[in-house]
Amino acid sequence: MLHKTVMLIALVPSLALAGPKEANEAFVKGQAAYKAKSYAEAERLFRKAVNEDSANAQFRLPLAKSMYKQKRYDEAIHELKQLIKIAPTMAAARYQMALVQRKAGMASPLPADQTAYLKEAVGFYKGYLAVAQQDPDGYYGLAETYRLLGEARLSISNYERYVELEKRPKEQKYVKKAKQKIADLKAALAGGVVAGQKPVLSKAAAPYHRKIAAQSIVQGDSFRAAGNASMAADSYRDATLRDPKSLEAHFKLGGVLAETGDLKGAQTALLAANKLDPTSEPIKGNLKKVTETLAKVGEKKKEEESGDLATGLDLLSKSQFEQALISLAKAADAKPNHHAVHLALGTCQLAMDNRIGALKSYGRALVLRPDLSLAHFGLAEVYRL
Repeated sequence: MLHKTVMLIALVPSLALAGPKEANEAFVKGQAAYKAKSYAEAERLFRKAVNEDSANAQFRLPLAKSMYKQKRYDEAIHELKQLIKIAPTMAAARYQMALVQRKAGMASPLPADQTAYLKEAVGFYKGYLAVAQQDPDGYYGLAETYRLLGEARLSISNYERYVELEKRPKEQKYVKKAKQKIADLKAALAGGVVAGQKPVLSKAAAPYHRKIAAQSIVQGDSFRAAGNASMAADSYRDATLRDPKSLEAHFKLGGVLAETGDLKGAQTALLAANKLDPTSEPIKGNLKKVTETLAKVGEKKKEEESGDLATGLDLLSKSQFEQALISLAKAADAKPNHHAVHLALGTCQLAMDNRIGALKSYGRALVLRPDLSLAHFGLAEVYRL
């Protein structure tokens, strides 16, 4: 739920400022960027803090959240796994992992992946609730996950626990939603659906799932008409999960994601719609537009990436290390998650005998690409020296 993200962010400042000065400064600036919804900038600053003090768990949590806000779920999951290794008892990390896994499951186009993500989410919600038994948000998230998996009775029991615990005035709208979902699920069970039914994400949707999917589409239409594209996308996505064969849900999800600028998500949704009806001209037309726009964006991105990085590599090949360092540092600021930039930066720093800098750059490259043999070789060379 939205308020949980805000609440957990609010807990961080009182705990995190125990590292090096540069890390703390980057962390504070990152918080300001996050609050301003500049998530890419927040990620860059939180990454800087983590690079300065990688053992500080409180720096890594907002880094993962910044990635989550940009819908880069797998990268957020990777950071959270590192965080849980550092701080295995940190309840907030388990809650965030559960949330990201659930959202990743909702966003995945493949039923098998959807189920895998959602089952992981269940495990992390349970782990969180083991130490935060009175937190209503954990029960709401677990109920939502069970609902997506088609576990109606488990979903009902967790919604009921949420309703019992939730006393905050501002959250009563969620209590109302939970009560409605309880009623819908109980009505579905009364219609003959048993607890051992196949998951929501199975190939053929159960009749009551199709009914609720239709309701989600109507809800999405209302949000879209009101100009709330994000909530509309969530509703349409929920409909596709409940009824994977709903042409309308996939088509509308593709449309609203394109409006929000999530072109890859739009392409995935429209490809699913096209698979259901290859002859539909509106679907083919929208898919063509999105695919062409993605190609243009990709070309522009390549041009941007090729600038400082290409210059830096050229200077590096000519042993002009000081000039190369300037270009590569700019490239790293512009593309903090580009493994090739950090690899080149590490090589340049090693050539200039900046072993600490090289160590950090090679390490960052390996975080992004653990299988990068050149980065492993570079680290070995640093340690040898």
